[in-house]
Amino acid sequence: MRYILHFVFLAAFSFCAGAQSLHTIPDVTLVDQHGNPVRLYSDLMDKGVVVVNFVFTTCTTICPPMGAVFGQLGKLLEERGQSNVRLISISVDPVTDTPDKLLAWGEKFHARPNWTLLTGDKASVDKVRHAFSAYTADKSSHSSVAFIGNASKGKWVTGNSIGQVEELYQKAVSLE
Repeated sequence: MRYILHFVFLAAFSFCAGAQSLHTIPDVTLVDQHGNPVRLYSDLMDKGVVVVNFVFTTCTTICPPMGAVFGQLGKLLEERGQSNVRLISISVDPVTDTPDKLLAWGEKFHARPNWTLLTGDKASVDKVRHAFSAYTADKSSHSSVAFIGNASKGKWVTGNSIGQVEELYQKAVSLE
């Protein structure tokens, strides 16, 4: 038991300290809010720093604040000349969240060109959620964690998608 707790502590410490390397991002094909197919890793994540969260459009609890924070973060990145940092929201309800619904949801939060909202087949989305250790069987149980990373450098930290916009900004630009 002591060894299991030690392992859990080390894993948690590594994750929280930003030494996160367990993300083997699958290069699955998903669909963006404009109906375009995109490969998650090679089209979006292999290009620099990304901030990733998981949402669904019919959520009435944490998703609207998460969307508001991403909208503010996108604006801040643009104002400070950091448009190379990409924001990615992946639906945890791909059966309901069509590209049109994601587009409308993003527009409510003033999505800028650097914010991609994704859906796809459930198996592909679940594969991504597992890669980020963000899988929950019940979509309503998903967390507000933001995964901030530079996949090509293997650097990942976490933040809170309903937290302070400036804090997310600082974490993102620190990984360039």
